[in-house]
Amino acid sequence: YWLINPYKSEENKVFIKLHKDERFVLTPGDIINMGDLEFLVQRYNTGWFADKGTRPMMEDMSIIRDDIGVSYKMNVSFYAVYDGHGGTDCVAHIHNYLISNLRNTILKGQPFDEQTNFYRYIHDTLLKSVEETDINFFKEYNQYSLATGSTAVIVIIAGDRIICANIGDARAVLSRSGEAINLSRDHKPDNPDEEQRIKSAGGFVTMKKVCGTLATSRSFGDFNFKRPSNSDFFKPPAKGDGKDIVAVIPEIR
Repeated sequence: YWLINPYKSEENKVFIKLHKDERFVLTPGDIINMGDLEFLVQRYNTGWFADKGTRPMMEDMSIIRDDIGVSYKMNVSFYAVYDGHGGTDCVAHIHNYLISNLRNTILKGQPFDEQTNFYRYIHDTLLKSVEETDINFFKEYNQYSLATGSTAVIVIIAGDRIICANIGDARAVLSRSGEAINLSRDHKPDNPDEEQRIKSAGGFVTMKKVCGTLATSRSFGDFNFKRPSNSDFFKPPAKGDGKDIVAVIPEIR
C-alpha cells in the first residue's frame, strides 16, 4: 500500500510504502493507493454540484479542503463557493490564492493553537486575507479587474466551531434536524444598511443595483467601484466618505 498526501507539491509529495503489520495514522487528505485503486481520506462526506444555467460559460467555482494544516490539535476545514461575474479572471484568482493567503497569515502570526480570543483572531485573520487577495488581484490585472468580480461564501470548521464569512449574495445554509438555518446574510444593494453605505461612499442604488449596474453590494474585484491606492484607472466620486462603493469586507458569523 502506498500513502500519498495530495496537498503537497509534486516535488514534495510523501510516498510511504507500508509493510505487513506496519501501522500508520491516517489524516484527511491522505490517499491510499492499492494498484489501480485510490481512496481519499476525508473528514466529512462532501460533494458538490454546479450548473451554469443559461449563461454561455461557467463563471463559478467551489473548493473543499478537509484540513488546511494550521493546527496540531484539530482539523481546520475550509469550504467555499465563489460566484463569479463578468468573466472568470477574478473567480480563478480567489480560488487559487485565498486559502494560501489565509494559511500564510496564520502561520506568520501567533500560533493558531495558542489563541485566547479565538473568534477575534479568526475575524481579524479573515479580514486581512480577504483584503490581501483582493488588492493582489487588482495589482495583477490592473484595468482588467475593473468590470469582473466574484462574491464568496466561506465556511470554516475548527474543531466543533463553525465560522461563516460572506461577501455578496452567495449563501450558506445549515440543516439541523431538518430545519434550514441561514449561516449568512445576502448582501443586496437595496438592503437598507447596504444602500446607506453605498450612498455614503458616493454611489447610488437604482433598479436594485449599485449605480444601476451591479446586483451585489459586496464582492472581490469590481474595481470600477473601489479605491485601490495605486489605481490610475478609476477616479472616485468627488463626494463620499472615502470608502469603497462596493466593499470586499466579509460579514463573519
